[in-house]
Amino acid sequence: MRKGFLILIITLNLYFYYPQALLWAQEYSVSIIETGKTAGFDSPTLHLNICTALLHFFPQLFHNRSLQEPFIINEDEKRGAIGAPIDFCFMAAMILNKINAFNQLIDPYDNPQNPASGYTWDIKIFHPGDTPGQLPAEGAPYPIIIFCPGAGGNDPRIYDALDWMGTYYAQRGYIFAIPAFIENVLEIDGIPNEELESISEICADIYALQVSQTIDYLSFIRLGLLNSWRWDLVDNT
Repeated sequence: MRKGFLILIITLNLYFYYPQALLWAQEYSVSIIETGKTAGFDSPTLHLNICTALLHFFPQLFHNRSLQEPFIINEDEKRGAIGAPIDFCFMAAMILNKINAFNQLIDPYDNPQNPASGYTWDIKIFHPGDTPGQLPAEGAPYPIIIFCPGAGGNDPRIYDALDWMGTYYAQRGYIFAIPAFIENVLEIDGIPNEELESISEICADIYALQVSQTIDYLSFIRLGLLNSWRWDLVDNT
């Protein structure tokens, strides 16, 4: 994720992490944006292709010391030829295969008979203000919290489970976003295990790209009113 920000992963309760001064902060009205549902806010689409591989995936391989001699020998036919040395070329070929598998997935917005390119996914956003997408100028710049739900966190049965937290922080001048991680959605939709396994090695990279897209999407709302240097990434396991 090529962003010049500090990523702070927190597994403690947010109530204890943020300063107690929050309790005395101005209380704003709250708007909720649900991409794909709220008028004017289309859902983002993640595209993986050779350009993504060159810009995001391949550069990381240069920092992987296990790809140097003596090479590890592959024993998993799902990753590549059995007995092949796991070197840079092996990993590059595997990544391209995983990207190809990703592009075969059908997202909730696709026409199964004629699927579009990429995977379209959703974000739920809580922010100060009376109108979705319009931030009060007097409270700017607004810091950002991105809450990353763990496994099962995008289950429709608990879709509203984090509304209290999003509302709480939006009332206190934060923008609170919850991305629907693609792997979680696939598990809930009952996608066969073999399809999930086909992208398992790049899921962490997909998460990072979705968080990056979330930041870009928030910037789309009102760039000048966001505090791009003050944001936190929160992980719920």
